[in-house]
Amino acid sequence: MDIPLTCPKCSKPTTLSLSDIEADEVKSKILAGGRSPTLLATCPSGHELIITLYFRNNEFGVRDVVMPMRADENGEVSEIDWVSKAFGGGK
Repeated sequence: MDIPLTCPKCSKPTTLSLSDIEADEVKSKILAGGRSPTLLATCPSGHELIITLYFRNNEFGVRDVVMPMRADENGEVSEIDWVSKAFGGGK
């Protein structure tokens, strides 16, 4: 399953590709818990994206697409660091 979206940094069209098994797992998590898991993708320009989906009327839709904020611009940080920073957490 391919879900189209747009990169918030460069505005290039991007696709989040999910296998049927992955799509079923995401659907189950949304329906069971009411919340979507955070999904990661990369746009054609190489920008990392954090994607949140919703599920309604038997279809997925894109709720939010954000770019991670690096905790330290000079070095690598873990995914947990940049996910929490992008959603308002961190130091």
